[in-house]
Amino acid sequence: MRTMIWMRALWLLAAGCSFDPTSANVGDAGSITDSTPRDAAGLCFGSSGWSVCLEALPVDPLVLSGPLDTTNDPRCTTPTLPSWQVGGQDDACIVVATRITIDGSSTLRSVGTRPLVLVATESITIDGTLDLASRRGGANPIGPDADAAECPAPGSGTSANNEGGGGAGGSFGGKGGDGGSPTGGGTGGLALAAELAPYNHLHGGCRGGDGAAGDGNTAGGGPGGGAGFLVAGTIVIAGTINASGAGGSDGDPASGGGGGGGSGGMIALHAATLTVTGRLVANGGGGAAGADSNNPDSSASDPDPGQPGVPAGGGTVGGNGGDGGAGAAGLVGAVAGQSSSDSGGGGGGGVGVIKVVSGQPIASANISPPVTN
Repeated sequence: MRTMIWMRALWLLAAGCSFDPTSANVGDAGSITDSTPRDAAGLCFGSSGWSVCLEALPVDPLVLSGPLDTTNDPRCTTPTLPSWQVGGQDDACIVVATRITIDGSSTLRSVGTRPLVLVATESITIDGTLDLASRRGGANPIGPDADAAECPAPGSGTSANNEGGGGAGGSFGGKGGDGGSPTGGGTGGLALAAELAPYNHLHGGCRGGDGAAGDGNTAGGGPGGGAGFLVAGTIVIAGTINASGAGGSDGDPASGGGGGGGSGGMIALHAATLTVTGRLVANGGGGAAGADSNNPDSSASDPDPGQPGVPAGGGTVGGNGGDGGAGAAGLVGAVAGQSSSDSGGGGGGGVGVIKVVSGQPIASANISPPVTN
């Protein structure tokens, strides 16, 4: 059976399975009223490299809320539609309906090991919140496909003379901040280069580097943000999609370096008609402060999706520890962790990626970082 599915997917792709947003005729209710997908059965949605070819058209709408774990949620197609992977994408949780809605009072919180892909043959409407972000601690802190396999190992701090350097911030759409170094011992982690456009592979954001132990325990870097792709005839976003990274963990109060902030994740959109009056956010988390042997530090911040242009703050500490760097937001880059006599602060996380695959230009103070096509 699996062989037959793969053969069908390959045939559909060879036939030019794609969704051309420039030629679609969209009805008042948002349904596709012409044979926009180029396969004869009208089963393919998206465009080259971002194509989802269905085995059959859905017949029911879907209202989403609550938790959705992309690892094993029953709403994910099983198995993953082969066209998605034949196009070069990783295994994903693909949810299919005629219309997909997140109501204004609702939040869909997605976690899990795979990116989330929402496919609607008519429309996707988000009046509430699609939460793909990672955050410091708590239950289910990791967004879907956060700390993706595509991310190189982050730059972590090192210890010497019982003093620890801070971890670098994670890099994805933008470069993270370097970790700070203690003046008498270890070294701060160096942030890696940002991934280069055109970002044709859906994946989550990248983890921050660990703060070195000093004379105590290692402080973990913040996880990167999650990843989601939405494809429909019409997409209307009046609410919020948040795919931000998390703040780093506090340096151990034994001259341990602070953890670097995670980078933002990835939000990708494809529609014939795209309207965004809400918020799209994929900012970096703040770097944590390093610590000395006497003074506790304040925690690094996660990005606030209600303020897309405001960087997540780095942790601060009194005494001889280094403060953490702020995460990146908008066009403001991530800040390096501070160097100090006992420990180094973690660097802030870089921004993620917001990509409009169908090419429409959208710009707003509520979209951070700016859209790439």
